[in-house]
Amino acid sequence: MYRDEPSSMVYKFLNVRNEDIFVDYTPTFRPKFYFFYGPLMDPDQLMRVLHLDERPVTHLASIEAYSYKMWGPYPALIDAEQGSVVRGVAFEVTSKEMETRLEEEYQQTEKYRMRGTRIYFENGDSLFGLTFMWKGSEDDPELREGSFDLGEWQSQRAVE
Repeated sequence: MYRDEPSSMVYKFLNVRNEDIFVDYTPTFRPKFYFFYGPLMDPDQLMRVLHLDERPVTHLASIEAYSYKMWGPYPALIDAEQGSVVRGVAFEVTSKEMETRLEEEYQQTEKYRMRGTRIYFENGDSLFGLTFMWKGSEDDPELREGSFDLGEWQSQRAVE
């Protein structure tokens, strides 16, 4: 049903990391899961960005070998050691229009790039999906140590 991670033989042949080869060259759109770790964990924010009529259904999930630093009030995903975990939500993007809106939201800043990654669901399932990652170096002076708190972010948005 969903495109899964390529075999280890493909990785050996290409000699690249698995996260860097998840590119769908199919001319037609296929539904896929995205992993969100910042403001898009908020269903209302995701609803606004995707122009949805109903609140989206998200699933608690995590990704491994990543961490993040803060870019202003926003988390910026960076590579990390094995064993590092970032918690967030997964959401199934079911149309090309939704995917285009997500890409425009993130790539308009020119600070993020799309990255393929294994998404681990709270129920123990996993699949290969996509997330947005910081485009620059983890040592970028625009980044600082910190953490993202969804509840705090939602509270600040309510005041605005």
